[in-house]
Amino acid sequence: MPTRKNHYLYQSKIDLAKKILGVKTETEALDGALDLLIYGEALALGTEAMAGEEYHDVLGIAGEIPDDHAGA
Repeated sequence: MPTRKNHYLYQSKIDLAKKILGVKTETEALDGALDLLIYGEALALGTEAMAGEEYHDVLGIAGEIPDDHAGA
């Protein structure tokens, strides 16, 4: 359930988040930015958990990635 909060934030960061996320309100921008942060953490933890596991190229495209983009 959403709760009302008051914070001191840089307006430029809010404006940029609105632009990047394509939303109209500051609330949508902050909520979307927090969603991305939480999702990114979940991806990082999942990647860390898979360290050392065998890789399965389920899409069959691993050989199509140029070497200069590996690890990017």
